[in-house]
Amino acid sequence: MKINQNMSAVRTNNQLLRTEKNLAASMERLSSGYKINHASDNPAGMAISNKMKAQIDALDQAESNSTDGVSVLQIADGALNEVSSMLQRVRELSVQAANGTNSESERQAIQDEINQLTKEVDRISTDTEYNTKTLLDGSSDVRVYAENADRVYISDGVASGKYELNVDIDAASVTLIVQPDPNKKDGFSQTAQATINGDKVKITDMDGFSMEFQVGASGDVSLEVTDIGAMTIQLGANENQTMDIRIPEISSQSLYLDTVDVVTEDGAGEAITTLDGAIARLSEVRSRIGASQNRLEYATNSLSETSENMTGAFSSLVDTDMAKEMTEYTQQNILDQASISVLSQANDIPQQILSLLSR
Repeated sequence: MKINQNMSAVRTNNQLLRTEKNLAASMERLSSGYKINHASDNPAGMAISNKMKAQIDALDQAESNSTDGVSVLQIADGALNEVSSMLQRVRELSVQAANGTNSESERQAIQDEINQLTKEVDRISTDTEYNTKTLLDGSSDVRVYAENADRVYISDGVASGKYELNVDIDAASVTLIVQPDPNKKDGFSQTAQATINGDKVKITDMDGFSMEFQVGASGDVSLEVTDIGAMTIQLGANENQTMDIRIPEISSQSLYLDTVDVVTEDGAGEAITTLDGAIARLSEVRSRIGASQNRLEYATNSLSETSENMTGAFSSLVDTDMAKEMTEYTQQNILDQASISVLSQANDIPQQILSLLSR
């Protein structure tokens, strides 16, 4: 037997070191709850898990973004509901003023109430906010640069680009400049139709195309519709996964309330027609807002479910199987204790031999 090199103790010590390393790794997995704590544990798994974690965090934020968008639309719709009530009241007053039994002073009293309601519509337009962002002043709608036209209103079906036409108010005629290239989305198509009522022009076409505005005088009119200005909601974890929310200007000017004058019987009759148009415009805007709100609510649910499913996949990749790991820990702990006991015995062998030799 050799005593200078205690190979039994060396081998036992090496085994003990390996066992303690495995035991430490098992304890780390149990304490952290993850089976991948270092890149060396699973290089490919670490790379995949990092990407998945970033995706999950982004999905959770996108869900929050969608919820914020719903809140914006709820606030806007609540304000528009009040405007709708006021428009109904103004129309009621206009019908009252159109009655020939009213005196001039009575019509003036009705006009005074209409003026106050008009001011309140403008106050709602300028004061309705979300996170200090004004919602109903047109700042959340696409930008339209117009020449010889104002009070411009366009539907969601109007693509960005330049639209040109000629208006003759006296002849009550509108000539549209048709886009010669059918592959381009901007410009009027051959199926577009225009109507004119005084200085008000309305152009409609297929696919929900609608454009309304007031011209200043007869002549050429140019409208350049941009794709900027709408409120963009980030609905996904990646670039370009967005949704644009358009909230047009709702004010006395955009609804032509500032033109309502019921002091005369004829003016009261015209006011009824003006209010019908304003109510129809407001109903269309609220319909668009409601449709966007429904989409955002579905998007919120979809994002939540996607995040949940991806979290499950992430968990199966990186989370520790606690039952399996406890079994591994128990096994390594027993081996560790056994190795310590055997090492102690191996270290005693040279002493026992020397004891025999010294007798």
